[in-house]
Amino acid sequence: DRLEESFAQVSQFSADVAHELRTPVSNLRGELEVALGKTRTPGEYRETLGSALEECLRISRLIQGLLFLARAETMADAPHHEMIQAGREIEAVLEFYEAQAAEAGVTLSVEGPDGLVAAFDRILFQQAVGNLVANAIAHTLPGGRVVIRFAGDGAMLRIEVTDTGCGIAAGHLAHVFDRFYRADP
Repeated sequence: DRLEESFAQVSQFSADVAHELRTPVSNLRGELEVALGKTRTPGEYRETLGSALEECLRISRLIQGLLFLARAETMADAPHHEMIQAGREIEAVLEFYEAQAAEAGVTLSVEGPDGLVAAFDRILFQQAVGNLVANAIAHTLPGGRVVIRFAGDGAMLRIEVTDTGCGIAAGHLAHVFDRFYRADP
């Protein structure tokens, strides 16, 4: 039973990866085929190359995420915990997403005590909080707001990301931690 379940998980994972890669590769191919279909101005070629670069970056991020998942499952790279100021790390994440938020017309803010120190892996922390912030920005309408609140007592650090976006329908809540799950296909 365990072996059969493992095969089923590998099969599902492979299908999910193929699905995730299909869209950016199809977009990239379509843009390049259209660009090569007839002679264009240098500006049009530049625009097409810029769009193609964005798709390549999307594929690269997806591959990095897949490698991270593979390493995490095998524990090849054990987390490196260190004492870090939580507020500073959250501010760094928000600074990274400022341009994306500004383009989307969404404001970002952070609320929490100054000087709160906690033990965590900096890279994993930034990746986890960054994923939540990116998702919140993507699902918040212009004029909306994304807030990160944090608190802790030395033994535990609590991070809360809230937004004024559309939220998650009750039927999808049970799946939010399923790998590659999308509420809206």
